[in-house]
Amino acid sequence: MANFPIIRIRTRRKYYRLIFTGLMAMMMSLIISTALLLVKVGLVDGFFGELLHS
Repeated sequence: MANFPIIRIRTRRKYYRLIFTGLMAMMMSLIISTALLLVKVGLVDGFFGELLHS
């Protein structure tokens, strides 16, 4: 079994909440955009390109 190095990002404790909030906002935006695009046009060729464009 290979030992993979653990990558740790060193940030100050006061920035954890800000980073977490930003990541959650991006994830929720991605989920909502995906759902709305699926309802609007369905799963078509170039779906991920349209998703990134929106």
